[in-house]
Amino acid sequence: MNKQIKKLRKTLALNQEEFGARLGLTGSGISKIESGTNTVTEQVIKAIVREYNVDRLWLSTGEGEMFNNVDDCLTGIIDDLLHSENDTAKKVFKAFAAMSEEDWHAVKRFIERIRKES
Repeated sequence: MNKQIKKLRKTLALNQEEFGARLGLTGSGISKIESGTNTVTEQVIKAIVREYNVDRLWLSTGEGEMFNNVDDCLTGIIDDLLHSENDTAKKVFKAFAAMSEEDWHAVKRFIERIRKES
């Protein structure tokens, strides 16, 4: 996995410090992971997958595509929120799920109005 992490970082054109910052790790921590000195924890794997939209199978084995497609990523984010303790997020997504086509058009008009005013 250390080779995939290094390849990902280079693909993203980030140095070790920049790459690690989004994961809560130092550049030296990333260096130790990439060199194989430190093993990759499940927490770090989840953070890489989430923060950089990386396909977990690719990260683990090098097989498949490096990045998830956007729809898969959104599905995962929504699923994580719905299974979290964030009651506000749950309420928002339940309200979205109950919206009619007319409601969605109203939301779209509202967003367009905000964009014009800003």
